[in-house]
Amino acid sequence: MNQVLWEQLIKLIAQHIGFYIKPKDYTSLKSKIETRINILKFSNIGDYYNLLQDGVDSKTDNISPQKKYRSKREWNALANIITNGESFFFRDRGQFDLLQETLIPQLIEKKRKAEDFNLKIWSSGCSTGQEPYSLAILIDKIIPDINQWNISVIGTDINQDFLSKARIGIYQNWSFRATEPSFKKKYFTYSKQGWKINKNIKKLVAFYEDNIVQDNIVPIVCCGADLILCRNVFIYFQKISVAKGINKFYGALNSGGYLMTGHAELQGISLDQFEILSFPESVIYQKPENLIIANSSALLESEIYSESIGINLETDLTLLNPNCESNIVKLDELNLNSNDLTQSQTELTTPENNLVAELESLLAQGKYNQVIEQGQNIDVQQPDKQLIYYMMAQAYANQDNMIEAKTYCQKVLDIDSIFIPPLYLLAQIAESQNNFKKAKEFLKRIIYLEPSSVIAYIELGSVYIRDGDLTRANKTYHTAYQILQELPSDQTFDYGAIITVSQLITRVEEKLSRII
Repeated sequence: MNQVLWEQLIKLIAQHIGFYIKPKDYTSLKSKIETRINILKFSNIGDYYNLLQDGVDSKTDNISPQKKYRSKREWNALANIITNGESFFFRDRGQFDLLQETLIPQLIEKKRKAEDFNLKIWSSGCSTGQEPYSLAILIDKIIPDINQWNISVIGTDINQDFLSKARIGIYQNWSFRATEPSFKKKYFTYSKQGWKINKNIKKLVAFYEDNIVQDNIVPIVCCGADLILCRNVFIYFQKISVAKGINKFYGALNSGGYLMTGHAELQGISLDQFEILSFPESVIYQKPENLIIANSSALLESEIYSESIGINLETDLTLLNPNCESNIVKLDELNLNSNDLTQSQTELTTPENNLVAELESLLAQGKYNQVIEQGQNIDVQQPDKQLIYYMMAQAYANQDNMIEAKTYCQKVLDIDSIFIPPLYLLAQIAESQNNFKKAKEFLKRIIYLEPSSVIAYIELGSVYIRDGDLTRANKTYHTAYQILQELPSDQTFDYGAIITVSQLITRVEEKLSRII
């Protein structure tokens, strides 16, 4: 393995996902990466490095959406093989005693006095879910009138395999090694697969993918946190990555909120922005009270994310956090509409995947029956099968067969739930059928996956207008306008036709003037 490229790869991993690979772990990691190289049928580490580099933020301006997608998918696979899933319920009993006896009761008392019955806790680096479920169980114990509260426990991790297990919520006996025997029977139900978390606890918890160190971007669903736990995570990070994570958490916390980390994980890190509270069980970092920093787009963005965990913002406006200091807009990763896939599919073509290029050509020629016929006969092991299914969905839609179009879009999402183009097509189909509720759901899901999807914001604004909701249309267009203002005026998008940022700004201004 090329030593220079190997060292560059180690640096790239540290920069992009924060992980510091210790020299003693090099042999193990090399073996895992060689396995990935063989699976991808690359000839050397240089090809693998270039694939990862395509997804690094500073390099994405001239990289096609499809290459970014493949890079993101490989970063996910890499994270899955290098992260540690060791976790169990109520890990570090001292810290959980501090939470149960002091920190959470103080938060609840303060909120009761303010008649604010919303509590949000973020478990960052949640692994397979034991920590966020432990927190939900703790809250269930502490709050007697829990049904009168809006409780959100958010678990995030970079490892998608871990998140999938967390969402299922089934655990083996080893996960309960720090609890009493009666604990399992009270909060879990036994099955052949293991102990499954009870529904009344599970409904309090939601799981999302998040990269702690990436661009200080706070998922809006985590903004306005009253308490953040990030324990036994920073021990794997370089100091610069730890500092990024700490700044990110500071921005996500409500004023007066608490940050709990693992013991001695923050040595050598500047913590001047926090008030440091020392308890026998743990050191806690508190964001000072009464800090107010406005974020003009937080209302709309919080609405989009909150709907994904079932919060009713028509009545629960106190859940919004207009003071979240971190701007989620990721200006160099704008998502394009469904036409963009056709433009760049050829870049995914490999000798093993000539069918993709052939179907792309047939689709461009309007030979929809041939696209469908060839797509139906693909091998189950066909590489990039989701692209073929997506082109079949496009072909069916162009034949006005919306039932099959939606079926094949769903097949794509069953393979890869974060693949955005079929969501655009589903939104377009729903809008064409005047099903505005569904159209909004799909567009909001796109924005959830790609928070800076300016085209999705514009489309969502259009749906709101058609649905007669001018207030939300106005907010949505304003968010699109804010994103566009930060971009080079000559940057282009494929929005049915090639259009510049400057032209899109004019279009959005016209829409806003009509609403007013």
